Amino acid sequence: MVETRQRNLLLLTGLLGTAAAGSLGWAAIHAGPVHRAQIPLLLAATTTIALGNACSAQLRVRTQARLSFTSAAILVTATAVPIGWLILCTACGVAIAKAVTRYPVARQLHKAVHNTAKDIVGAAAVGLAMVQAGVAPSVDGPHIAVATWPQYAAALICGAAAFAVVEEAVTPAAVAAATGRSWWQVLRTDLDVRIMCRAVALGIAMGMVALLMINRQWPFALPLVTLAMYVVYKHRLHVLTERRAWEQVAATTDELNSAPDLTSIIHTAARGASALFVASCVEVELWGMGPARLVRITGTQVVHDGPPPAPADLPQGYVANCAIDSRTVGPIGVIRLYLDGQDRLSNRERSMLRALGVALATALTNAGAFVGLLEQAHHAETQARRDALTGLSNRRELLDQLNHLLARGHLGSPALAMVDLDKFKEINDSFGHAIGDQLIVDVAQRLASAAQARGALVARLGGDEFAILFKTVPAEATAIALAERVIRCLDTPLDVSGLSIIIKASVGVALAEPGTSGAELLHRADHAMYRAKRGKVTVALYRHERDNGVFHLRTLAADLGNAAEAGQISVHVQPIVHLGTGQVVACEAIPRWDHPQHGTIEPAAWLDLIERSDHLAMITGKIVDLALAAARQWQAAGVRLPVAVNISQRCLLDVHLPHMVLGRLQIHGLEPSSLVLELTETAGISKLEAVDRAVAALRNAGVRLTVDNFGTGPSSLSVATRVPLDGLKVDAAIIDGLLSSQNAALVVRAATQLSQDLGIGVGAEGVSTDEQRRLLWDMGCITGQGDLFGPPEDVATMVDALRDGRDGTFVRLAQPITSGPTAVPLGHAN
Repeated sequence: MVETRQRNLLLLTGLLGTAAAGSLGWAAIHAGPVHRAQIPLLLAATTTIALGNACSAQLRVRTQARLSFTSAAILVTATAVPIGWLILCTACGVAIAKAVTRYPVARQLHKAVHNTAKDIVGAAAVGLAMVQAGVAPSVDGPHIAVATWPQYAAALICGAAAFAVVEEAVTPAAVAAATGRSWWQVLRTDLDVRIMCRAVALGIAMGMVALLMINRQWPFALPLVTLAMYVVYKHRLHVLTERRAWEQVAATTDELNSAPDLTSIIHTAARGASALFVASCVEVELWGMGPARLVRITGTQVVHDGPPPAPADLPQGYVANCAIDSRTVGPIGVIRLYLDGQDRLSNRERSMLRALGVALATALTNAGAFVGLLEQAHHAETQARRDALTGLSNRRELLDQLNHLLARGHLGSPALAMVDLDKFKEINDSFGHAIGDQLIVDVAQRLASAAQARGALVARLGGDEFAILFKTVPAEATAIALAERVIRCLDTPLDVSGLSIIIKASVGVALAEPGTSGAELLHRADHAMYRAKRGKVTVALYRHERDNGVFHLRTLAADLGNAAEAGQISVHVQPIVHLGTGQVVACEAIPRWDHPQHGTIEPAAWLDLIERSDHLAMITGKIVDLALAAARQWQAAGVRLPVAVNISQRCLLDVHLPHMVLGRLQIHGLEPSSLVLELTETAGISKLEAVDRAVAALRNAGVRLTVDNFGTGPSSLSVATRVPLDGLKVDAAIIDGLLSSQNAALVVRAATQLSQDLGIGVGAEGVSTDEQRRLLWDMGCITGQGDLFGPPEDVATMVDALRDGRDGTFVRLAQPITSGPTAVPLGHAN
């Protein structure tokens, strides 16, 4: 590849040199004799062109292209000497400039020949354009008397255009051949600056013509004019180049920070370095981020991405290295720039390369930390779905699997079998908990093995209760037969630590019906299991007429539409307490349904119906309205606390939600910070763009957002990483097992670590004992709610409790913990 570039560059130089030689030959023939009186004018012209060529400014960092004032000098000279002498003066002047600026090595000599030939061809083009425009100066002096100012102006414009055509065709082609970039990409780079400089050169030439029309001696001042022009514009171009280079460094840094993965970060850094330093090749080698890796980029193309070493096809020239240093682990890699030529990086360029290395190290470190955090959270979430003792799925995983099957609605219906071991408590009390635990493990292994053969899932619900999920069952008789076959695995006595134990079980079976939820099916199977125990049979099937405690879901779904309008929906409030100080920091509004036939129905029994109904928006609005009215009531009593309201993530798909929430805040005269919306879990919703718009509108207004039931739902991790949050609340099921389950503790620690990394707060539900409170506080959890601090109460009762407090202390419901960690407060604890 490098040899191909060099061959193309030599071919371009050869063509250009041929054209320049032809121009010089023509000029030597047609220039005419030189008289002694003409020598000063020709010397002035040659000096002007030499100064214009030698006085150049670099357009960009490490670029092959430099902006010289040759065009201005040639345009000015073209107004004073004829075309033949213009070409000869250009050749002499450019040659002198190249000799003065020193080109000692073969590569630099090649560049000098190339640029000299280009300027000679450009001068010939300028002279021809001006002759065609009707302006032809003589050595004796310009024909000012026979040409008008508009004629000279038109001729200069034509000459400037001719020189621009030559230079913009040749220079980008040469840079493209040397660097591997496209001609069009090189042409567009700094085009605005070049256009500005050509306009300045044209203006200077026009000004000189005006002076020549006044006094024919002004051509001898051309060298001074050229030098003055260089001094004026060099600083301006330097400032512009410096600013653009650092802007490009900043743009690359922004791209690194927004890159989605490790590969994108490395490729972005390599391409950014290639564009900034116009390197023929860039390598990024890493050895401190997993397996050693080498990425090589030529131009914008990735030619190698894998373990080092890469195939050795490297360009010749200077190699600049920059270490990639992580502040936490030290050197983790290196950036290598392969630059054309033998020039070294300037101090300014080294500073830019170091800045790029620091940005890359930061992006890599952040990416590694984020990946590790995601893996840790994923592991914790996976563990939260497993039973710690047996390794089986737990209740949460069972319900997720069951609800997924119910939502799919394929042929056949899921069936659930609830298994309870008979007289297990007697075995546990007689032989001890160690034998009891081992018995549970052995039973779990037998059930799992027997169920797996029939494509079923076994979960441990706690204690001696298991559940078996049969995914597709055509009829009730089939469900009973499957349950009987699986449970036969317990007919053989179990050998537990040398003891032969015969274990029996009671099984309740329930078959899913249209509209049945996972929780309802679990309740039905549990009801059937207790009937089996009472009837002293092994397997019992659920029957509607024998379950007075089961509500008819279709009837409840139909009643939901009238519940809000009939005033059947109300809210009780439960305090959210700072675990360290014992002070109340917020209250959660918990909705209740006062059904005219079934009495008070708790949220767990009907919120799932709302989410699947057409009444979600209406009832959500009603609950928010009641919660804000409660907050207004206690604020009027002098208790300034925010109110938290649970809403489904599906509400975020409603484009009218932000308007509804903000409108009700305004009606009740409350600030947006008085409301905290707690998002319940719905898989997949957090990945939709509509959610982003709703969240942005609410957060911009000042409403705070937290995730409820964190660590147990199907989407808690995706919500926490995508939706901007103010806090997390660990589910009560996790807190309930905190003192006995290592997995529960791992979930809480993962939640606190995640919240600290995201800069948000973390709270806990279901805090019922002082031991749980102190352990949560030691683990970095800031707020909690549960029976330890008080059950849900009506608003008036809660206002009185807040004002009276514990031991007469305003809004304090628990004694403070005197020592503990300092952590980020929960969103609604501010």
